[in-house]
Amino acid sequence: VGLAASLISAMTLASLICNLGLNSTMIHRLPRQPRGDAWSLSLNTYLLAGSISGLAGGAVLVGVLPLLSPHYQSLRSDGLLMLMVLLLVPVWTLCNLVDYAFIAERASGHMLVRNTVFAVMKIPLIVLGALLLGASTLTIQESWVLASIASLLPALIALRRFGHRYVLSMSGALSELRIVLSSMVGNHLTNLGDMLPSLILPVFVTIRLSANQNAYFYTASMMGGLFFMIS
Repeated sequence: VGLAASLISAMTLASLICNLGLNSTMIHRLPRQPRGDAWSLSLNTYLLAGSISGLAGGAVLVGVLPLLSPHYQSLRSDGLLMLMVLLLVPVWTLCNLVDYAFIAERASGHMLVRNTVFAVMKIPLIVLGALLLGASTLTIQESWVLASIASLLPALIALRRFGHRYVLSMSGALSELRIVLSSMVGNHLTNLGDMLPSLILPVFVTIRLSANQNAYFYTASMMGGLFFMIS
């Protein structure tokens, strides 16, 4: 539990870094785009950029974490666990971007549905994983990855309907990124400042103390975190 919690925090942090501030940029960019080609180009550009940066972030995470602590050596010895980390960073980045696209389209009910599907599906997936793989870090990781994918795919289909005339085109993607670059940077720094402390603490606890101690810390912090939802 402690190691899985630490990895999930590290992957969520990597995903936050890899979304490049595109999530918040979507909120003011997408509603201003004409429906059809322009709207589709913006959406496609942000999702592709998030996917590429997410894949790069997952690869960096797999390479760096084992250097920071022996607790992460299983990332090198367990190929399936490594694959889960590589997959979850880009998938979680896309989930975040899709959620913010729903907000931009004033259709946040779809965001609630996607997150509910993700949260609910993790429970049977953990049970199934425990039966097939045994109780392990991998069991928790695979539940996150598979539940994320299961919630993302129908969300992507639903999102395309908002374009009214969705076009799968990337022509002009670099120009689109240049237009929103300044707002991306500002949004990114704000998002990092908001989320960095809570996400990096489980990694620090694992490195400085142990994965076992992080299990206690993470459980307590998640329970306490419920009260922060009010503020």
